[in-house]
Amino acid sequence: MTTGTLRTSERTTAIKEVLASNDVRTVIANHLGVSVDRIRDATHLSHDLGADWLDRLDLVTVIEDQFPGLEITDDELDRIEVVGDLIRLIETVDNERRR
Repeated sequence: MTTGTLRTSERTTAIKEVLASNDVRTVIANHLGVSVDRIRDATHLSHDLGADWLDRLDLVTVIEDQFPGLEITDDELDRIEVVGDLIRLIETVDNERRR
């Protein structure tokens, strides 16, 4: 499916999700001092990027500041292992907020 086959509202949602994903990747790269090219959904925050728990906590604080209304609990933080986990959590919170 391409964005051309989507209705306008679906297309807008798809574009916003891509922008949000790119924003998250950029924030992670800037915060951890790595190239954004290294950041993929499957990139492990600890193993691939060297982020310890405190780095991840600091990162989540920055992410929460970047995305108003987002609150990530310690339990959720403990479950975030790869970049895709964080992106999916943000998308889930955003979708719940829209309902």
